[in-house]
Amino acid sequence: MSNERAEQKTENSFDHFNFISFIVLFVTSALILVLNFFVDAEATETKYPVPEKPCPELGASFPSKLFFQWFDKFIWQGFRQPLENKDLWNMKPEDMSTEVSPLFLKYWNKSIAKNTQIEPTPAIASATFTKSSASVNFSNAKAKKPASILPPLIKAFGTTFLFGSCLKLFQDVLTFASPQVLRMLIDFVGGDEPTWRGYLYAGLLFGIASTQTLFLAQYFHRMFLVGLRIRTALISSIFRKALVMSNTARKESTVGEIVNLMAVDAQRFMDLVTYLNMIWSAPLQISLAIYFLWGILGPSVLAGLAVMIILIPVNGVIANKAKNLQIKQMKNKDERVKLMNEVLNGIKVLKLYAWEPSFEQQVLKIRDKEVKVLKQAAYLNAGTSFIWSCAPFLVS
Repeated sequence: MSNERAEQKTENSFDHFNFISFIVLFVTSALILVLNFFVDAEATETKYPVPEKPCPELGASFPSKLFFQWFDKFIWQGFRQPLENKDLWNMKPEDMSTEVSPLFLKYWNKSIAKNTQIEPTPAIASATFTKSSASVNFSNAKAKKPASILPPLIKAFGTTFLFGSCLKLFQDVLTFASPQVLRMLIDFVGGDEPTWRGYLYAGLLFGIASTQTLFLAQYFHRMFLVGLRIRTALISSIFRKALVMSNTARKESTVGEIVNLMAVDAQRFMDLVTYLNMIWSAPLQISLAIYFLWGILGPSVLAGLAVMIILIPVNGVIANKAKNLQIKQMKNKDERVKLMNEVLNGIKVLKLYAWEPSFEQQVLKIRDKEVKVLKQAAYLNAGTSFIWSCAPFLVS
């Protein structure tokens, strides 16, 4: 009996010790979590110059960055009075051209060096004639393959893009978690489950919706940052290339084309990055939707799938027409900017001979072409929006 009491006392002491240890560990972990919510003190030394109005995101805490509270003050200021340039703060150092451009150029120069190789074929060999020796010397020239900007962009900004893609994946999964919880809540109403499960399901619905919103907001924030950095790197590289172009290369590329590359084409990359993940996100969402609906509706789901498959070629035709219109628009822009550049360079001659109305008509004629293309593009965009707005009803 005494041995049994001793063993029971030892077990009780051990359980008591485990309980106290768990409580201490839990309180300490919770305290560390709360302390991590407070932002660290500013660094005394930094490699970046101290701006007059630093971006508040740099000194924001983790909850502030998570819920974008650092941006609230700017929104309230814009609500009270019209915003001006002096109200804007400086960009973050990692988003400035001084940081983004060298990072891209490091991988771009490596890509150019990799695509430069020596070809010993006589077809690209250059010949020189020496009068003194009356001989012809052949020397192999370096043939440069066109280097793609995609690998340098991936190496420079791919990490942030990949993290944003993971956020998008979590958001897509949570999108289909809410209907499953809602189904369990409906079963709870018609069943005899304990009451606490109903509160649990309701809390899960709220938590999933809130978490999904946070993931989606952070995803778009990351994608816009990546798009901004890509745009900054491309504009900087195009401008740098334009300053060192030879006279022969300047004949092939007009000022209008260079301006459009920096103003329009670089912006297209920024717009593309935001929705680039839809290449894998859309098939994933369709597959998960069909999987869950199959268990409820059975083979009837295939009718909705057929509607989506039919809409794919329709959207492809519209996208192809939009692409052709975009090409026409860019050609018209190049022509107009080139003409305006010539007009501004020879403005004295135009004033002297009173040629302003004639050149004005030429500029307006090109502008009318642009407006016509813009109208066609607007009709196509309206048609695309109408089709995809009707798609959910057709599938249903």
